[in-house]
Amino acid sequence: MTKPMRQSKFAVFAMVGQTVKELFLPFIFFATQGDHTFSRKLWWLAGFLLVSFIFGVLRWFFFTYDLNAHEITVNQGVFVKRHAHVPFERIQTLTKTQPVLFQPFDVYQVRLETSGKKDDQLTFNALTPAQIDTIARYRQAAQTKVSETLTDTQQPQVSATYHIN
Repeated sequence: MTKPMRQSKFAVFAMVGQTVKELFLPFIFFATQGDHTFSRKLWWLAGFLLVSFIFGVLRWFFFTYDLNAHEITVNQGVFVKRHAHVPFERIQTLTKTQPVLFQPFDVYQVRLETSGKKDDQLTFNALTPAQIDTIARYRQAAQTKVSETLTDTQQPQVSATYHIN
């Protein structure tokens, strides 16, 4: 087992953005209740941004992943811990996208899609090219081992023939 790794520090901003999106409607609900002065609304906004930043940092801190020769293990969650173990042989696609805001920082959003269920995918908010290359190397090595074992075994020969009249 290797030391748990974290995403790029730029992922903090992506996770703060996710938190802002999730908490925006409750913020609007509480901020518009009652008759507040302009300064009170500014305090609500400052508190909302502070809480979003704190939760974004906590999300980043508690999102770790481990790589070994056989699988990638993702541990995430501040209050509700979730662990995902995905063998490299099951990863079908590794999709990396780079939104405009990520370009100056040279980080990518990466999605690992596996065979199986619809929700069976891992999403990383911000990985550096070195981290992506490491994951791709492990995936390539695991999948070539699987393909070598499949070609080494003798396939039974089919003796059926078909004739069309």
